[in-house]
Amino acid sequence: VGDSLPDTPYVLLTPSQARLVGDASVGLALNTDSFQEMTYAAIGGYFELLQRVLAPGGLFYCVNEENCTKIEGQPIEFDRYPWPAAWETALDRPFAYSGAVSGHRHCERVSRVPGGAPGAAPAPSPQS
Repeated sequence: VGDSLPDTPYVLLTPSQARLVGDASVGLALNTDSFQEMTYAAIGGYFELLQRVLAPGGLFYCVNEENCTKIEGQPIEFDRYPWPAAWETALDRPFAYSGAVSGHRHCERVSRVPGGAPGAAPAPSPQS
């Protein structure tokens, strides 16, 4: 990617490249099976990024373990993630598939940023 984002619908970035993403320019963000292995401080940093980049009406899909004990002495609970109070919850339920496959209980949630049409794509951001 370098110092600018390509003109493509999907881009994978390293954390240091997140600064390249424009404010309110993302229509859909996903997190699967990674928050559960972070500290609450690290998770909070990702939620700050999500709040900056998700467009009005943008969606965030998250599926992670309900209660992860991989960090010794620091269980990470899905319900304790810093979900923004202003976001609407479109879906919040146990994620049965992963429990059947991995043996761990997972939860999934779809949150929507208020404003805009539900699921509407944001206007493209100008490239530098």
